[in-house]
Amino acid sequence: MNKISPTDSIHLTSSNILSYYHSVNSFAVVVRYMEALGIDLNTLLTGSGIHAGDLDNPDILVIP
Repeated sequence: MNKISPTDSIHLTSSNILSYYHSVNSFAVVVRYMEALGIDLNTLLTGSGIHAGDLDNPDILVIP
């Protein structure tokens, strides 16, 4: 007796379109790396609209 589970018909797929907004976390990793190389944080963020404190807030969203 082969009984089909109700979950057998569930298929998870993802879209081929990237989401428009991303967490600032990945940007923060790059900025922190560049800062460790000796590049000034304020120089890196100039003109971006992102403030130094934003890099520690995972709720901040950015547009790539």
